Amino acid sequence: MEEACHKAKVGIKKGDTVLIYTDHYRKYFGTEHWSNGPGISAAAARWLGERKISAFGVETMSPGVPKV
Repeated sequence: MEEACHKAKVGIKKGDTVLIYTDHYRKYFGTEHWSNGPGISAAAARWLGERKISAFGVETMSPGVPKV
């Protein structure tokens, strides 16, 4: 997450709302990969929490990574 912010030249600061776009729906809806959607890791969630964001959202079925 930190590297992606650096590459995109964006910062996340206290009070921000972070929206994560994965493009999973367009790529995988209706395929056998649909239920294996991406999500954020526990480390990424902690990193966001350390920045004291207000909220985050992701356009997948779940914000977490499904167990395999």
